[in-house]
Amino acid sequence: MRSRLSAFVLAAVAVAAIAMVYAGAQRTETGPAAGEGVSGTPMRTFSGGRIRVATWNIDGGRGLDGQEDLGRCAAEMRGFDLIGLNEVHGCSLTDRRDQAQILGDDLHLGWLFAPTERRWWHDDFGNALLTSLPVDHWERVPISTPGLDANRNLLLTKVRVGTQIVNVVGTHISRHSGQAMELRGIVDLFLRQEEPALLFGDLNATDDAPEIQRLLGSPGVTDAVRSGMGARAPKHVEWIVVRGLRCIDAGIQATRASDHPIIWANLEVGR
Repeated sequence: MRSRLSAFVLAAVAVAAIAMVYAGAQRTETGPAAGEGVSGTPMRTFSGGRIRVATWNIDGGRGLDGQEDLGRCAAEMRGFDLIGLNEVHGCSLTDRRDQAQILGDDLHLGWLFAPTERRWWHDDFGNALLTSLPVDHWERVPISTPGLDANRNLLLTKVRVGTQIVNVVGTHISRHSGQAMELRGIVDLFLRQEEPALLFGDLNATDDAPEIQRLLGSPGVTDAVRSGMGARAPKHVEWIVVRGLRCIDAGIQATRASDHPIIWANLEVGR
């Protein structure tokens, strides 16, 4: 009788453990959220009107050599005032800080993690913002296509440069059947923002995509890479697009710290 009871208990424990592992492994989309300010180093007020911005898909900090090294990523990001990051991971067993906080602490920048999904009972994966600029308000907006296993969001922030508010949209979308619909929503939202406005992120679409063509053909919209590099600009899927801002210089910076390059621009803010 005891052996049967022990076997039943062991079987029940095994079933419960399997159920727990299965539940933890599921990717669950995060919902909307909003707040004021960011965490980390206190922001400094810019008296000037020029800022250096970048967007970068860090692939979780994994470089071309397959090694994860956030210190190497941080070294590539020094000198920027505003950085939008994609494919940022949450905390790990060895560090209870998410990667946005680790990089923010290293660079002495404010940080904001915008997770797109939860896994293993914590915020596991998403986008992030690093900045030395004051952030008056932020909003995390889910944009995932229903029925697809690709959780995505956009991060809408109001960043202060001197007395000017810049409306910033940062995002990352995938190549899948719902990409055009997600991209259409992102473009529509960006075009509704009051100027000056900035859109940056990994859109996984080049300039021959219909929605990118619509974006670039909209009044007052400037493609920073094309503005900065001219005819030398290669095809790219990461973008910095502005309205009501003047692009002084821009470029694409290759790096071994990720399989994606850094897209950067020097922008002038002012009426």
